[in-house]
Amino acid sequence: MIICLSPNDIHAVRDAQYLGALYQEDVALFEEGCFKNLKAGERITFYGHGETTDFGFSIDSGKNRTILTPEKFVEKLMEFKLPTNISFSIDLAGCQIGTIDNNKSYVLTFAQELYKNEKYRQITINAFNNLTSEIDVTSVNMVSHRETQNERVWWLNGIPRSVFQDYEAELKKIIIEENNKKNEIEKKTAEEADNNIKEIEGLINSIKSLEDGVEEKKTENKEEKEAEEKQIQEALSLIAILQEESSKIIRKCENELSEIDKALEKSIEALHDKYGKKFGQDMTDIRKELDINKNYHLTYDYYQKWLKLTDSAKSVLVILNEKMAGLTKKMASTSSFLNNSVSLTESISLSELASQVLNTTSDKELSILIEEAGKKGIFISLSEEKNATPTKDNVVKNDEEKINPKTKK
Repeated sequence: MIICLSPNDIHAVRDAQYLGALYQEDVALFEEGCFKNLKAGERITFYGHGETTDFGFSIDSGKNRTILTPEKFVEKLMEFKLPTNISFSIDLAGCQIGTIDNNKSYVLTFAQELYKNEKYRQITINAFNNLTSEIDVTSVNMVSHRETQNERVWWLNGIPRSVFQDYEAELKKIIIEENNKKNEIEKKTAEEADNNIKEIEGLINSIKSLEDGVEEKKTENKEEKEAEEKQIQEALSLIAILQEESSKIIRKCENELSEIDKALEKSIEALHDKYGKKFGQDMTDIRKELDINKNYHLTYDYYQKWLKLTDSAKSVLVILNEKMAGLTKKMASTSSFLNNSVSLTESISLSELASQVLNTTSDKELSILIEEAGKKGIFISLSEEKNATPTKDNVVKNDEEKINPKTKK
């Protein structure tokens, strides 16, 4: 099942429809009743625009929308009756959803909230993230490109940590400039609207005086009474005109603010193009890519253990999972039984080591594990650098090189 969380964006809708056709599954909106046909063993891919704080929106009763923070997302899953009696997996496919910064991310918070309910602890959560040894990136964006009418390609893109400060400085400058434009428009609109309000208030006071005069002149000159009643009608017409002008002023303001938001969006996209770095391979099947790399998976047990790992252990685990993903792809691309046997044996060894790393409780324990692995021919360096994803330097490619755990001084 594909659920589009950004139905207001035609590109997101077309991507969701493409995925539906690719997997031969239904495409739906996130609304009440969307899970009624979900069966055991099936998969839900939520697709849409994301940020580190929110991921698309739900369609509520009366066509209202709820922006999906991790907490709201889980709340809506329960409200829309996500099944608790069957096993299935969830994909969160969108920009920034998996961006991990200081051990926090949208998907980690989502998992924390979802797994609070014991009945949902059988669910596997999949999302692309910036846990990669290829490049040290501070974010992860999913970029979609239509190759042909019937083919789409996705890739991952992030801002390297080495240029993040430059990116952040430019972004801040752009946002300040756009906010200044908004403030000017809002100030001008408020002044114009205020002038109209004052005119309307003056006319209302005039009408009240005229009405009082008409009331007093019930038995007096008929012509004077009719003249004052005419003035009242003219004042009422003028009020209607001023109210319409006020509405136009507000609509104009809203349109101008909307254009600024669109310009800001394009400026941010251009900034991402300028500083962003592509990592990983092009993807024609996002589910397949999610499945291959264990760095993109969360189960209840894995999540509980991950939270307790040291930063060094997390870095080593990232490298191991990537190496296993590489071996899986290697085996899929060759028909050589001998080569595949060697790759499978290596993958099993890496998997066993990854399971051991996942259960470590200290860097000392991890260091012993890495040293033992080195004796068996598995060479990985141990980095204790905090709050950083691993780089290529973490992987020792020369089999003759010894394990020398780095210590921070």
